[in-house]
Amino acid sequence: NWDLRVEEMYRQLISNDPLLARAVIGHPQFGLPGHVVLARGVSAELQSQAAERVAEYLDEHADATWTNDVVYLLSQSDQPEHQQLVRQQFDDFALRGSVIVALARRPAETDRLQFQAGLHSPDIAVLQASVEALERLPASQDAEAQFDLLEAFRRLGADRQERTVRDRVVKLLQRNLGQDFGYRFDGKSDASQSDALARWTEHLKQRFPEVAEKRMQSAEQQQIELLSQLAAVDWSVGRPQSGQALFQKQACYSCHNTRTAVGPDLAGIGTRFSRDDLFAAIAYPNQDVSPRYNITLVETTRGKMLSGLVIYESVDGLTLLDSTNQTIRIEADEIDARHELSTSLMPAGLLDNLQPQDLADLYAYMESL
Repeated sequence: NWDLRVEEMYRQLISNDPLLARAVIGHPQFGLPGHVVLARGVSAELQSQAAERVAEYLDEHADATWTNDVVYLLSQSDQPEHQQLVRQQFDDFALRGSVIVALARRPAETDRLQFQAGLHSPDIAVLQASVEALERLPASQDAEAQFDLLEAFRRLGADRQERTVRDRVVKLLQRNLGQDFGYRFDGKSDASQSDALARWTEHLKQRFPEVAEKRMQSAEQQQIELLSQLAAVDWSVGRPQSGQALFQKQACYSCHNTRTAVGPDLAGIGTRFSRDDLFAAIAYPNQDVSPRYNITLVETTRGKMLSGLVIYESVDGLTLLDSTNQTIRIEADEIDARHELSTSLMPAGLLDNLQPQDLADLYAYMESL
C-alpha cells in the first residue's frame, strides 16, 4: 500500500502549504496518468487544470494506460470532451465500475445501457449508482431492462444495507411496468418479498417469453453450455503471448499478481486446477469464494454503502480496497453497520464474446504462470 501512504503524506504537505499543490500541478511535466493522485484534495480550480493537462497527455499518447484515478478526475470536469473520453473507456473491464459511477453523476439517456450493466456489478457502490441514475431517467418498458432489474432484485438480500437498494430496484420495476405484486417496503416480512419475486418472475416470463428463455437459464444449463463451448476448442493452438494481451485487456491483471491485488496470485494456477474448473471459476465467480476474498459491506452513518476487501483495520477505522482498485478510508465513528458478503469482486461476463482461439490463448498464458 505504498501509493496510499505517499498520498496521505502529500495531502498533509499541501494542507500545511497550499502553494505546493499549485506548484506541482503547474509543473511543465505534470500530466501523466500516475500524477492524478497529486490532484486529490485540491481546489476545484486546480482539479480542472489537472484534468486539462491529463487529457492533453492522453490525446498525445494514444497508448497511455488509463487508471480509475484518471476516470474519476476527468469525470469531475465540466468539459464535454472529457466526459466523452470517460464514456469511451466503458469496454475496459478494469475501468467499467468507475466509468459507471462517473456517468451516474450526470445520467444521460445515451448511457442507459451502461447503467443496466451496472446492475450486475458485485460492487454495491456501483450497483447503487446505477439504480440512482436509472431513477433519474424516464421509465423504460424495454424487456432486457426489466430482466436486469429482476436479476438485481433476486441477488440483493434482506439485510438492511442491501434491502435499501433492493427496495429501489423494485420501485423501478413498478414504475416501468405499472405492477405491484405485494412487495412490502417496511422490511418486516421477507416472505412477502419472496412471493413478490416469484410473481415478478412469472409476469416477465409471460410478457417477454423470448427474452425470458434466453436470460433465465438454470445453473445446470449454463454449466452444460460452458462445457460444450470448451469442448469445441483446439487447445494445442494456444499462444501464450496473445493470451497475455487478452489477460490484460479483460482486466484480469489489475486484480491478480499486482501490489494492490484484490484477487489471489495466479502463479501455478494451471497445475492447481483442471482446465474445466479454471474456466468455470472465471465464468461463475460467485460459486465458490474463499473467505479470504469475501467482500465486506459497510453502511456509513450518512447512509452510504461501500464494499471491498479490508486491507487495513484499527480501532480508528478501516480501509477498503474496492473493485476499481480504489482505497477508501472509513473512520470508526462513521461506520453504522458492516457485514461480510459471500460474493466476489470478480465481475461476471469475462468470457462473453470470446472465440475458441481466444480461450486457447488465455489458457496457454495461464499455464505459463
